[in-house]
Amino acid sequence: MILPDGVAKKLVKSISQDDEGLKFELTNPLMNVTIRGMERISIDENPIDKKNVILRFENMEKDLGKIEDEGGMKFKVGSTVEVVLRGWKIDSGDHTMKFTILTKEFGRIDMKVPLKI
Repeated sequence: MILPDGVAKKLVKSISQDDEGLKFELTNPLMNVTIRGMERISIDENPIDKKNVILRFENMEKDLGKIEDEGGMKFKVGSTVEVVLRGWKIDSGDHTMKFTILTKEFGRIDMKVPLKI
């Protein structure tokens, strides 16, 4: 499933970067899903290794690989997950981030999101 750019843009919020890396919040306004993983993560067509992705939710922090190994995480309606791309920095200006979320309920959800730093 490919989300229209306008919908994807509404799901990704609070884009920032600091010493830890690039961060954004992924919100769920639609329905409960189980996130099984993420793949094909890139910024301006530069791939990001999944080993550098951390998810923070419900007062927990987990590496993306651990979530995949454990079979997924519940992502409830109204909740927010902070995604950290460890060690990543981008220059000021306009960029494009792409990634695929793997869910139990819908399979692959492809997202393309404009970034402005």
